[in-house]
Amino acid sequence: MTIGVMFGFAFFALPSLYLLREILRAMQSRSWPVTIGEIIKSSVERDLKPGLSGEPQHYAAVEYAYEVDGQRFTSNHIRFGAWLNPLDTDMRLVVATYPVGKRVVVRHHPAQPQIATLETRVSAFLWGMLVICVGMAGLIAHRALTGSW
Repeated sequence: MTIGVMFGFAFFALPSLYLLREILRAMQSRSWPVTIGEIIKSSVERDLKPGLSGEPQHYAAVEYAYEVDGQRFTSNHIRFGAWLNPLDTDMRLVVATYPVGKRVVVRHHPAQPQIATLETRVSAFLWGMLVICVGMAGLIAHRALTGSW
């Protein structure tokens, strides 16, 4: 097995594990305990780093506060894996959905309440990326084991 094959396999296998973790967390969060939180920040902000096109990037900066067992937490996590596809959602729509002062249902991890989310859905983009990464890792592994495509 060559270094190139090992690198290629790792290049697709490691993101596959991350994507799978994000998908599983989203699915698990559906049964997490819930509490009521409040949006404390909601705006479209400009990222200081330009995107791939060289144009400034914008993102929805939404933050919420919530309490678990008398302890206050804040989070900016809306949905697992959402940052992977910034084009998935119009940032203005996110800000309009979560205006400052709005009360929201917060789902938090039972053992780690600082891990929380507002949405539990898994985007088609995440599933698609997982299929591509697993497929490519599988092709590279097949090549390494059999010596042919």
